[in-house]
Amino acid sequence: MLGRIKQNIFILTNLCLVTPFVAILCGCVRTATGPVYEKIDHIPEGSAIVYIYRSPKFTGHWVSFDLFASDPDGDKKIVELKGGGYFPYYTRPGKLHLFANTEMTSSLTMLLNAGDQRFVKVTMIPGAMVAKPMLTEVAAEIGESEIKECRLLHPTGYE
Repeated sequence: MLGRIKQNIFILTNLCLVTPFVAILCGCVRTATGPVYEKIDHIPEGSAIVYIYRSPKFTGHWVSFDLFASDPDGDKKIVELKGGGYFPYYTRPGKLHLFANTEMTSSLTMLLNAGDQRFVKVTMIPGAMVAKPMLTEVAAEIGESEIKECRLLHPTGYE
């Protein structure tokens, strides 16, 4: 009987220790919940579009971070990039500088022409405290294939 009581106390103690950790992890998962990717067929005249996406893989999936752009219109925060999400970013032709940071800053600079449709893949690599973003331009065939798993993110400031 005493052994059974000790066993129950051991189980309850472990549950009390594990439950808050699981609750915190579930609350920290930041995944995209919008509609599934749809290619945009019409780009406004005099504009380019850059699809920025994170495939829904496990590494760094719980980490979301802000993505910034420096383009002909100036510097601005454009989207909170979540795991499994994508964002179609319209911009004028010219130099576009995208950057994001957690423990380290990752950036990518592109030269865009009117009518361009480009893809930027964001992957996460392990860091000392939190996963780090890596921005890479990929070929359209690769981007169109991988982005199909992603869901639309709302732009910064969207309520």
